[in-house]
Amino acid sequence: MSKSIKECDRCLATTKSGARCKLRTCRGKKCWIHLKSIDKLRVMTSGIPNAGMGLFTLKDIKKNDKIVRYQGDHLTQAQVDARYPGDVTAQYVYCGNSRNCIDGRKTNSSVGRYSNDARGSGQRNNARLVWDSQRRQANLRATRKIDLGREVLASYGRAYWV
Repeated sequence: MSKSIKECDRCLATTKSGARCKLRTCRGKKCWIHLKSIDKLRVMTSGIPNAGMGLFTLKDIKKNDKIVRYQGDHLTQAQVDARYPGDVTAQYVYCGNSRNCIDGRKTNSSVGRYSNDARGSGQRNNARLVWDSQRRQANLRATRKIDLGREVLASYGRAYWV
């Protein structure tokens, strides 16, 4: 099982005055203030037992709406296998196909990595990762309406639970 890499960077957002934000972030590309004000998302303790942190929405999200882009290192499946030998789950890796995988292992790569799987919790998943082949990117999209304040829950897939 791969562990997260704790990296912190300066927030990529700009302030109201047009200057780059001076705050640092270890959870995505934006500090918590800009994540809240721009993306209407928040990373907090998950409601899923033993899941750690979770991704929560600060607005109502409609079915099929994009929640956030899943970002990280762009790799092929072969590179993922070499990076994580013997780890069939390759935590935080999403592959749209064998040539296009995104490794969100770095904590500051994307807040999308904080979405948890509801499996076994008594809750239902309300989102999924979707590959956009034209843009070569993955997006977390709502599979049903998500009310303000709810945790974003997405399936990790069958391989994760093996």
